[in-house]
Amino acid sequence: GSHGGHNGIYSLIYHLNTNQFPRLRLGIGSTHEKGKMAQFVLGKLTYEEFQTLQEVFSTGDMLMQAFVTGGIKHMLDENSKIRDLQALQVAKPEEPAAETGTDSESEKETGQTETDNTEE
Repeated sequence: GSHGGHNGIYSLIYHLNTNQFPRLRLGIGSTHEKGKMAQFVLGKLTYEEFQTLQEVFSTGDMLMQAFVTGGIKHMLDENSKIRDLQALQVAKPEEPAAETGTDSESEKETGQTETDNTEE
């Protein structure tokens, strides 16, 4: 592929004298106003953006390791597994909160809490 305006990729293509090499591309999406991408990329991250970036880097790290140890096909297989797992996590409904187990012994015996002083 081409350098797409990325000077680092341009330099690789120039020095390798080929554009035929595998790449792992990370993008910022296309929801930014025209002319505001540099401001977004160079600006301060929100907490949510930072969390997302950590997840992206973690996934990128796993994919690069897969590429180095097993080649492109292995990396693509790992990417499919990661995407399938992420899809399952998004589709999975939230589980109800577990019981805390903080009932006192007297609450277990009487069925009343300390604030439940009603007479029957």
